[in-house]
Amino acid sequence: QAAAAAPATTTPGEKDKEQATPSAEATPVAEPAEPPAPTVPSFTLTRLGGCFGPPIAEWCLGRIIAHERNFELSHKDQKKRQWAGSQEVLRYRYLSQLTLTILGCGDIGMH
Repeated sequence: QAAAAAPATTTPGEKDKEQATPSAEATPVAEPAEPPAPTVPSFTLTRLGGCFGPPIAEWCLGRIIAHERNFELSHKDQKKRQWAGSQEVLRYRYLSQLTLTILGCGDIGMH
């Protein structure tokens, strides 16, 4: 009788080596694509430095005064035709009692 061939046995370490070894049919790695060419934006970016500093600084001071004098409530009283005004409107702080600071970059902060 012919002797039967013994089944091939592999150890766990040999099995891992077999799986980690690349086959001859491995797919080659593709070269990275070139980045797209830069495009021209569809908008124009401009800068108007040096022309709005004084008006914005004045607007800030005006808003501070409007807040301190409660101009919004005065306006509501006038719409209701209450010319004597609310007592809230009469209670305000003088600007000389306040320390005001306007933080701004460049032209706004300089005025």
